[in-house]
Parts: sequence; C-alpha cells; structure tokens
Amino acid sequence: MSERIFPAGTTPRVVITHVNGDLSVHAWNRQEIKLDSDARISELYQEGDALMIIGSKDDIELWA
Repeated sequence: MSERIFPAGTTPRVVITHVNGDLSVHAWNRQEIKLDSDARISELYQEGDALMIIGSKDDIELWA
C-alpha cells in the first residue's frame, strides 16, 4: 500500500466520496491523518482543515 500523511488541525475533517472498495478507519492520538491505498485516487487534496478524498476503485485505510 502507498502511505501518505497529511497535517491535521485541532478540528480535522475527512470528506470521502465515490470509493468502490472497502474503507477502514482507525482512531489515533496524532495531529495528522494517514492514508493507505494501492489505487490511484482521482482527487486527493486538503481544503482548510478538511482532507478531500474523491474517487477510488480500491480499498482505503485511514488513521485520524
């Protein structure tokens, strides 16, 4: 899996749309969001305190 880490503020949000695989979400006590996925994600960007994940044809695993 390809791992990416994004900074998270005090009130982070994750917006996820159009994911065709499984989604696993784990809680952790870090001020960052970690994303693991083998597939290419169509749109992956931060907008303020929100991480936008749009369009994936495979599984996604998140730590937030």
